[in-house]
Amino acid sequence: MKKVIVVLLCTLVAGVAVWLGVGKGETLREYQPPNPDQWWGLGAKPEKDDVAIRKFKIKADKEMLADLQARLSNTKYFDPIVEEDKWIRGTLPHFTKYLVKYWQTEFRWETQVNYLNSYEQYLTNINGLDIHFVHVKAKRNRGTKVMPPLLLLHGWPGSFFEFYGAIPYLTDPNKSGINFAFDVIVPSLPGFGFSEPTLKKGLSISAITQIFAKLMKRLGYTSYIVQGGDYGSMFARIMPVYDPDHCIGVHLNMFTTPTPWYAPFQLALASLLGPGTIFTEPQHERLLPFMDYLTDVVKNSGYMHIQATRPYSLGHALTDSPVGLAAYIVEKLYIWSDNDGDIYSVLTKDHILTNIMIYWANNTIASSMNYYYEIVGDVKAMHLLTKEEIYAPTALADFKKEIRYAHNADWAGIPFKNIVQYTYHEKGGHFAALEQPEAFSKDVISFGRLLYEKRKSV
Repeated sequence: MKKVIVVLLCTLVAGVAVWLGVGKGETLREYQPPNPDQWWGLGAKPEKDDVAIRKFKIKADKEMLADLQARLSNTKYFDPIVEEDKWIRGTLPHFTKYLVKYWQTEFRWETQVNYLNSYEQYLTNINGLDIHFVHVKAKRNRGTKVMPPLLLLHGWPGSFFEFYGAIPYLTDPNKSGINFAFDVIVPSLPGFGFSEPTLKKGLSISAITQIFAKLMKRLGYTSYIVQGGDYGSMFARIMPVYDPDHCIGVHLNMFTTPTPWYAPFQLALASLLGPGTIFTEPQHERLLPFMDYLTDVVKNSGYMHIQATRPYSLGHALTDSPVGLAAYIVEKLYIWSDNDGDIYSVLTKDHILTNIMIYWANNTIASSMNYYYEIVGDVKAMHLLTKEEIYAPTALADFKKEIRYAHNADWAGIPFKNIVQYTYHEKGGHFAALEQPEAFSKDVISFGRLLYEKRKSV
C-alpha cells in the first residue's frame, strides 16, 4: 500500500506540473511563427535564391582515412574500474577494443561509400544552407500504385543511412510484395551528415520544418507524407502545422504526449489491478513500477542534459578522438535497440561503423549535438510541441524497445486527433528502420495505402 501511495503522490505532482506546463494556452506556431525566408547562411541573404539541385557523390578521402588510421593506432585505452559485463556504466572497454580492431583491419569505408552512392544523392541550397538528400523514385511496374511521396527524417545519433535497408521495400513492390510504392526523399538534417551546419544561433523546430517544406516544393511535390523517429519525429509531427496545404499525413515510430491530469490515478489503479487492466501489457511493463521507470529515465538521459547545456565541451573530445566518438554513439545504439544484450544480433559492425563514419568524415558530431542546445534547451518549445494538436491523419508505430519515456500510448489521443493506424511491434527499438527495415516499411506502406485509397474514394 505504501508503494501505491508513493506512486500516487509522485505522479500527481509530476502530472499537475506538466499539465499546467509552460506556455499553457499558446501554440508552438504562435511561439515560433513560420518564417520560410529566414537566412541561416553566412553573410547577407542574396537578392535571388539559388534553387539549383546538384548531383552529389560521397568520396572516400584518402588523407582523412590515413589520419583516421593514425588516430586509431595511437588510442589510449583504460582498464575497466570493476569487473562488469553489462553496459550500465557505458560502452565496455573490451567491446570498444574489438570494434576498433575491426575498424582498423577489416572495415572498408570505400566499400560503404559505394553502397551509400548506390542511391542518387543531391545537394540544394535552402535558406543559405546546402542540404543533402537521397531521392529514390518508385519502381513503376505495371499496376503499381504510386502513393504520395515520402519524406523520411532521421534523428541523433543516426543519419540518412538508417533508412537504406528500408528503401527497397518502400520503392519496389517486388521487394515488399505489396503493389504500392513511394518516391522516397531522405535528407540529412542541417549540421548532420553531408548537410551544412548553420553558424548562427536560434535554430528552431519551426526553422527546420520550413527547410524541409521548401525541399519538397523544390522537388515539385504538391503533397507528401512525412515519417520520423527521434529528432525526426519532432519535425515530422509538426510538419502539417507549418505546411498544412502540402503535408497530408504523419507516420511516427517515436511519439511523446503530454501527461494528463488523471495520469497519477491511472498509474495507481494499474499498480493495484495489474497488466491488461488500465494499460495494455506492453504499456504496463514500460511504465510500472513507476519509480523504476523514473530511475531509468534519469540514468539514460544524462547525455541530453550535457548536449542541451554544454555541447561544445564534449564536442572537442569527440571531434578529436574517433574511438571516443565510436564509444559515445555505440552506447546509444546498444541501449536503445532491441538486442537482448547482443548488439550484433540486430546491427552489424559495418552498420555501426558506417553510421559513425558519416559523423567522422564530415566533422559533424559537434554541430549535431548543438541541436540539443538550440531545440531541446528551449523548454517552452518542447512543452508546446507535445501539446500541439495534430489533425492530419496520423500513424503510430509502437516498437517494443522504443525509448520507454517516449511512450504513454493510452494518452496519444491528446495531441494526435486523427489516429488512423496504431500498430504494436513485438520486435524493434529506437532505430526501427535500421533494426527492422521490413516491418518498419510495411507499417509505412500500410499507412500510405490508407491515405491513397481514401483520396481515391473522394
